[in-house]
Amino acid sequence: MLTQLALFVACCAAFYQIAVQPLNRELYALKTALKQSQAGNRFPSKSFVIGTNAAVDVILPASAFFAKAKLQPQPSSIRDHAVLSSPQDAVNTFAHFFQHGAAAERSYSDAASYNTLATLASELPNSHLHTGGNAALMAEYLATAGIGDKRPPHNVTLISHTGPKLRGLLHPHIHVPSSCYKRNDELHLILEYQQHESFHGLSGGRANRFIFSHDVTNGRMLASAELEAHLAQHPAPDVLVLSGLNMLDGQNETVIVGKINELVAMLKKVPTSVTVHLELASLSDPVLMRHLAFKLLPKVNSLGLNEQELLFFTKSFEGDHHELAQDTVNVPPVAVINDVLLWLLKRWATSRLTRVHFHSLTFHVVAQAQGQYSSAAASVAAGALTSSTRACQDPALTLRKYKLPFEQEFQLSQLHEPLMASRQFDVSKPIVQWSHDEFDFALTPVMVCKQPIKTVGLGDSISAAGLENLNRL
Repeated sequence: MLTQLALFVACCAAFYQIAVQPLNRELYALKTALKQSQAGNRFPSKSFVIGTNAAVDVILPASAFFAKAKLQPQPSSIRDHAVLSSPQDAVNTFAHFFQHGAAAERSYSDAASYNTLATLASELPNSHLHTGGNAALMAEYLATAGIGDKRPPHNVTLISHTGPKLRGLLHPHIHVPSSCYKRNDELHLILEYQQHESFHGLSGGRANRFIFSHDVTNGRMLASAELEAHLAQHPAPDVLVLSGLNMLDGQNETVIVGKINELVAMLKKVPTSVTVHLELASLSDPVLMRHLAFKLLPKVNSLGLNEQELLFFTKSFEGDHHELAQDTVNVPPVAVINDVLLWLLKRWATSRLTRVHFHSLTFHVVAQAQGQYSSAAASVAAGALTSSTRACQDPALTLRKYKLPFEQEFQLSQLHEPLMASRQFDVSKPIVQWSHDEFDFALTPVMVCKQPIKTVGLGDSISAAGLENLNRL
């Protein structure tokens, strides 16, 4: 009987290998390579100080929200607004990004009408409250990393103003100084939609989200004073993460310059042994971008961003491929991204900046100066795995839940001769590594979740995973 059962199991396994695995051979090879790359990188427990934006995210379906608010886009007015000033601006800007399946975040200027919309969203039965804000989301990832495989926990301190709802949502391993405790929470509206969803005659290209808020606390970066005090009074961390600068978007230049100058003065006191990472988020103000680039970027070691932020960067300085920044919704080819990453690192080569972690829906790239850090492949693999598992809420990476929309034929560059040759995606070596002009690159496709359960905060988790797997040499 046991022999027959064993034979039956073996036959089933053989059938699975023949009938199922070939259908998913690329996904299976990518999954295996990513896990092997991450498993080979052993890193110690680290201390992280992360600031300064945190909020309560009210997450709900976009269609349900706009239906309840009785808002429809005006076809002739569907466009991007850098700052939202009315409910109609909100729905028109949402429609602009929705039709291309692109993520975006905008500030809302009018407190009274925003509070009305936030109350309406909170009362909808299909809305949910979650930890929000780039700093808090990165802290959440790092505080829970390693719990499943019993690794030593990281020491994670979040420096951000937190109200009672947010403190109840944060993981207990996250330390928030009592000086950051506040009476009220800042609410951000996270409007999500699924791939191929329709909205008043428009069709979404892929699952994504639209975020907007009227956030005085984070908009003025009020927690920066607590961050400076904490750094002065406590031992230097291994990693200092700065985020939330996008909340300055749309403010007058005096406010922008004042706040960035404060951060620059603070960073001058931080020991060079500390890895300083700047996490960008959606922004549209070229004045803010220029001040960030000229004043703050030279003071950080590492930068995290997506395709919209990278293209806006090169547009602001007329860098490589800056003409493509007019297209704010589509991910450029691999070669374009690599060219802009190289331009960015070379443009700021005399500064402290030596590493960039880029992430998009279909592929990620880590570019870093040679001899400065541990393997770029480990960081890029960790970020890609995090993106897939968190989007689908599927730690096992069940293959049928994913697709691989990566370019089957691609170049590593459109501008640099040695890298311009066309190459085929090699399923046996899905993580591509190369060096050019004293910089190392690692590229990986991403297992894209077919029906994502969560889209908000993925970029923050990706960058946090990369930092967890990063060691300075």
